Amino acid sequence: MDKYQKFITKTLQHSDLIVNKKQKKYLTQKKPQPPDLRAQIKLHKPGQPINPVVNNRNAPPYKTSKLLVNKLNNLLHLRNHYIVKDSIALANDLTKLKKDENHRMITLISRIYMSTYRYRKH
Repeated sequence: MDKYQKFITKTLQHSDLIVNKKQKKYLTQKKPQPPDLRAQIKLHKPGQPINPVVNNRNAPPYKTSKLLVNKLNNLLHLRNHYIVKDSIALANDLTKLKKDENHRMITLISRIYMSTYRYRKH
Protein backbone atom coordinates (compact mmCIF):
# COMPACT_ATOMS: atom_id res chain seq x y z
CA MET A 1 0.00 0.00 0.00
CA ASP A 2 2.82 2.43 0.91
CA LYS A 3 4.61 1.79 -2.39
CA TYR A 4 1.43 2.62 -4.32
CA GLN A 5 0.81 5.76 -2.24
CA LYS A 6 4.42 6.92 -2.81
CA PHE A 7 4.04 6.40 -6.56
CA ILE A 8 0.85 8.52 -6.64
CA THR A 9 2.48 11.23 -4.50
CA LYS A 10 5.56 11.31 -6.75
CA THR A 11 3.38 11.50 -9.87
CA LEU A 12 1.41 14.39 -8.36
CA GLN A 13 4.70 16.23 -7.68
CA HIS A 14 5.36 16.26 -11.44
CA SER A 15 1.84 17.25 -12.47
CA ASP A 16 1.97 21.04 -12.11
CA LEU A 17 -0.01 21.64 -15.30
CA ILE A 18 -2.97 19.57 -14.08
CA VAL A 19 -2.93 19.89 -10.30
CA ASN A 20 -2.10 22.97 -8.22
CA LYS A 21 -0.25 22.88 -4.87
CA LYS A 22 -3.41 23.02 -2.74
CA GLN A 23 -5.01 20.17 -4.71
CA LYS A 24 -1.87 18.02 -4.34
CA LYS A 25 -2.18 18.17 -0.57
CA TYR A 26 -5.88 17.27 -0.73
CA LEU A 27 -5.33 14.42 -3.22
CA THR A 28 -2.78 12.67 -1.03
CA GLN A 29 -4.56 10.18 1.23
CA LYS A 30 -3.43 10.64 4.85
CA LYS A 31 -4.08 7.04 5.94
CA PRO A 32 -4.50 4.95 2.79
CA GLN A 33 -6.13 1.56 3.20
CA PRO A 34 -6.92 -1.26 0.78
CA PRO A 35 -10.49 -1.17 -0.55
CA ASP A 36 -13.14 -2.93 1.51
CA LEU A 37 -14.97 -5.77 -0.21
CA ARG A 38 -18.48 -6.67 0.95
CA ALA A 39 -20.96 -9.12 -0.47
CA GLN A 40 -24.66 -8.36 -0.82
CA ILE A 41 -26.84 -11.38 -1.39
CA LYS A 42 -29.71 -10.76 -3.81
CA LEU A 43 -32.47 -12.54 -1.95
CA HIS A 44 -35.07 -11.59 -4.55
CA LYS A 45 -33.32 -13.45 -7.40
CA PRO A 46 -33.31 -17.19 -8.09
CA GLY A 47 -30.20 -18.89 -6.76
CA GLN A 48 -29.52 -15.83 -4.58
CA PRO A 49 -26.43 -14.53 -6.44
CA ILE A 50 -23.90 -12.40 -4.61
CA ASN A 51 -23.30 -8.79 -5.64
CA PRO A 52 -19.76 -7.66 -4.69
CA VAL A 53 -19.55 -4.09 -3.34
CA VAL A 54 -16.16 -2.35 -3.21
CA ASN A 55 -15.55 0.74 -1.08
CA ASN A 56 -12.57 2.61 -2.57
CA ARG A 57 -12.89 5.82 -0.54
CA ASN A 58 -9.72 5.21 1.49
CA ALA A 59 -7.69 3.67 -1.34
CA PRO A 60 -4.71 5.76 -2.55
CA PRO A 61 -6.04 6.63 -6.04
CA TYR A 62 -9.64 7.47 -5.04
CA LYS A 63 -9.40 11.27 -4.89
CA THR A 64 -6.95 11.49 -7.81
CA SER A 65 -9.11 9.38 -10.12
CA LYS A 66 -12.21 11.38 -9.17
CA LEU A 67 -10.41 14.63 -10.06
CA LEU A 68 -9.15 13.25 -13.38
CA VAL A 69 -12.58 11.98 -14.40
CA ASN A 70 -14.05 15.44 -13.76
CA LYS A 71 -11.24 17.20 -15.67
CA LEU A 72 -11.52 14.85 -18.64
CA ASN A 73 -15.30 15.22 -18.77
CA ASN A 74 -14.94 19.02 -18.79
CA LEU A 75 -12.16 19.08 -21.39
CA LEU A 76 -13.36 16.50 -23.88
CA HIS A 77 -17.01 17.59 -24.32
CA LEU A 78 -17.92 14.22 -25.74
CA ARG A 79 -21.35 14.07 -27.35
CA ASN A 80 -21.93 10.33 -27.44
CA HIS A 81 -22.55 9.14 -23.89
CA TYR A 82 -23.64 5.60 -23.31
CA ILE A 83 -24.99 4.24 -20.05
CA VAL A 84 -24.12 0.57 -19.66
CA LYS A 85 -26.67 -1.69 -17.99
CA ASP A 86 -24.35 -4.71 -17.61
CA SER A 87 -21.37 -6.37 -19.31
CA ILE A 88 -23.57 -8.34 -21.75
CA ALA A 89 -25.38 -5.18 -22.88
CA LEU A 90 -21.99 -3.46 -23.28
CA ALA A 91 -20.65 -6.29 -25.44
CA ASN A 92 -23.79 -6.22 -27.61
CA ASP A 93 -23.63 -2.42 -27.99
CA LEU A 94 -19.93 -2.50 -28.91
CA THR A 95 -20.48 -5.05 -31.68
CA LYS A 96 -23.18 -2.81 -33.22
CA LEU A 97 -21.05 0.37 -33.27
CA LYS A 98 -20.04 1.65 -36.66
CA LYS A 99 -16.38 2.56 -36.34
CA ASP A 100 -13.36 3.12 -38.54
CA GLU A 101 -9.62 3.67 -38.02
CA ASN A 102 -10.26 7.25 -36.82
CA HIS A 103 -12.30 6.17 -33.77
CA ARG A 104 -10.91 5.41 -30.32
CA MET A 105 -12.62 4.09 -27.21
CA ILE A 106 -12.17 5.76 -23.82
CA THR A 107 -13.34 4.27 -20.55
CA LEU A 108 -13.56 6.52 -17.52
CA ILE A 109 -14.08 4.87 -14.17
CA SER A 110 -15.97 6.94 -11.65
CA ARG A 111 -16.30 5.36 -8.23
CA ILE A 112 -17.49 1.85 -9.09
CA TYR A 113 -19.42 3.00 -12.14
CA MET A 114 -17.99 3.27 -15.63
CA SER A 115 -18.68 5.81 -18.34
CA THR A 116 -17.80 4.74 -21.86
CA TYR A 117 -17.43 7.29 -24.62
CA ARG A 118 -16.89 7.12 -28.35
CA TYR A 119 -15.17 9.98 -30.09
CA ARG A 120 -13.66 10.78 -33.47
CA LYS A 121 -9.97 11.75 -33.66
CA HIS A 122 -9.18 15.08 -35.28
